[in-house]
Amino acid sequence: WFLENLSQLDVDPSVVSDPLVFIKAHSEIITCVKFFNGYIYSSSYDKSVKQWDITGKNIKTSYLNKRGGVWDMMFDEESNLLYTCSHDKSLQAFEIEDFECVKLFKGHYGVINKILIHNFRSENILFSVSDDGDCFSWDIENQRRIKIYRGHSSWVSDLAASGGVLYTCSKDNRAIAWEISSGRILQTYAHSNWVRALCLAAVGDEQVLVTSSNDKSIYIWRPRTGENTKVLKGHNGNIGTLLYHNHILYSGSDDGSIRAWDLNNDLCLKEFVGHNGSITSLYAEDKVLYSGSFDGNIGIWEI
Repeated sequence: WFLENLSQLDVDPSVVSDPLVFIKAHSEIITCVKFFNGYIYSSSYDKSVKQWDITGKNIKTSYLNKRGGVWDMMFDEESNLLYTCSHDKSLQAFEIEDFECVKLFKGHYGVINKILIHNFRSENILFSVSDDGDCFSWDIENQRRIKIYRGHSSWVSDLAASGGVLYTCSKDNRAIAWEISSGRILQTYAHSNWVRALCLAAVGDEQVLVTSSNDKSIYIWRPRTGENTKVLKGHNGNIGTLLYHNHILYSGSDDGSIRAWDLNNDLCLKEFVGHNGSITSLYAEDKVLYSGSFDGNIGIWEI
């Protein structure tokens, strides 16, 4: 059911979960955690990407950037390449076996915060969002910029895509839906504070847009109309990362906790507690949740 009066749901988790494994991974902030081909990967403000086995043993450490932290990473299964973005305003693609750089993308004049590979019209397109306020689309093969999506007036912090629509969110207190082919703005979603994260999810059979803001709340939107249908509350800190996996929404907060939400019944199902810093990254594979934090640790949780 939907809360048409936009009343806020203050919910308490019924279960508190401890991590299965806690990996002391980096000396500085972890910016991204992924799982690929049986290994855990983490990137950090310490300029490195590290590879781990599921027990927490460090397999490989590579310092991919000499001029600043690695902010995000994305694996391309088709090419078996690792794409990263960094503080030096560039995107790079690396061979996974030896971390040799094979592609370089330049054009942003601000720090690149997030990247996404999205299949559009049977072709993989690389997207990037930056502190310069822009989102770029890139031709992966020739490393050339395809289009600029310009409409935000401050840092762009996150992105997602579905079909022919791209979604971005920004410190300008807005999320925007864009037509990928034309760059035209289709819809805006207004907040009262910095929109730090977004993802796409489902309520029943309906696709919804989920955003989180620096007011400690989670917002559910009908993407096409821009109607805000729910506001979920429960965290004691601002919410910086969102993940939708196996019909459950996960939110990571500056309060150091992760919460699992059932969007169909408006319930907080579980709280994951153990980090001593803001949650910066969430990734899930099957029944395992991986988290990264300001505390430099990777959390591995059963879900």
